[in-house]
Amino acid sequence: MTKTPSGQIIEKVSRFATEHIAPRYDLSTKEDFPHDLWEKMAQAGLFKIGIDELYGGSGGGYLNLTEVAEALVKNGYNMGIVTSWLYQQIVARFLIAGFGSEEQKHQFLPQMALGKITASFAVSEPQRGAHPKYITTAALKDNSFYVLKGEKTYLTNGKIAELFIVIAVTEEAEQRRFTAFLIFRHLAGLKVGPPMNLNFLKPSPHGSIVLNNCRLPDTAILGKEGTAYREMVIAFGELEDIVMMGAAAGVMAAQLYLLIGAAGKNNIVNTELLQHKLGTQDADLQAIRTITCLAAQSLDRGEVYSVLPAINFMYLTTEFQTNMDAIISKWNLQIDTRYNYLRSDLAAMMALKKKITQLRQAKREHELLKDKR
Repeated sequence: MTKTPSGQIIEKVSRFATEHIAPRYDLSTKEDFPHDLWEKMAQAGLFKIGIDELYGGSGGGYLNLTEVAEALVKNGYNMGIVTSWLYQQIVARFLIAGFGSEEQKHQFLPQMALGKITASFAVSEPQRGAHPKYITTAALKDNSFYVLKGEKTYLTNGKIAELFIVIAVTEEAEQRRFTAFLIFRHLAGLKVGPPMNLNFLKPSPHGSIVLNNCRLPDTAILGKEGTAYREMVIAFGELEDIVMMGAAAGVMAAQLYLLIGAAGKNNIVNTELLQHKLGTQDADLQAIRTITCLAAQSLDRGEVYSVLPAINFMYLTTEFQTNMDAIISKWNLQIDTRYNYLRSDLAAMMALKKKITQLRQAKREHELLKDKR
């Protein structure tokens, strides 16, 4: 946990979002990444939050990250830049701090805490996704070196990353084995592709890389050889699901604030029916926040991932958005344009996570039935 009380952290980041993110109306349509804003986030110490004090961080946990993500989106009205920040924090805290050697942690974490190194987790591949059966990027052993060939895509922060954590096949046996490699952007044989033009979560940059005979020493391996998919990829996705709930809760808090503002301009904010509906929305939002905080606390305690919080979160979020649409339609409210961008980004995130959550739920049901036999 951080030495600074949580309330003071939230107050600080809320003020930062109000002063530096909210005035940037261009963020949700911006094609180029706002490096100036990224640098201001570094100067404000935002990249220190999820990194241990031993490596120059503030020592915060996953609960801190979810709370800060909510405050940044709620007061900044942009989910994209917060997605990039949160992703960077998860990579630092879970991958580098969780699996790195002491030498690797001292090499990367202090620089990540200062915002001087941005990292990207390279798993998915073109037309193949991230399923272990179809990954083709390979690392061939050559004495104490590995030679990597392959292509990765849909890399969050890929366009701005100085460091890539690449998942590659290191053994083609009955059970395929995967290993994670730390690769610098400037390594010979690595080519960074152009930014991907995605219509959501702007200005969070997504990109691709091509690996053409990238030669790496075995000291570039992150974690244990052959265990990366089970220990890193699966766990990273589950962890990301929970922590991103904080940013999503921030979206809904911002939406509610903008809706109330629009109702005030129409002089209908005191309408009894509207007040009742807004009260219902606020109650749903508090339930969503409770689910998010409890799930993040379970991560900090090191508990086994449960799909139930994600399912409950998706149900309440869908209900929240449906009710918001109904309120806007009934009173014909004209809302700040940022509302629509927030809604679109949240819908895109929910669509991406829905199928994954359903697969995890099906797996859980299968395991429950198996236990009862």
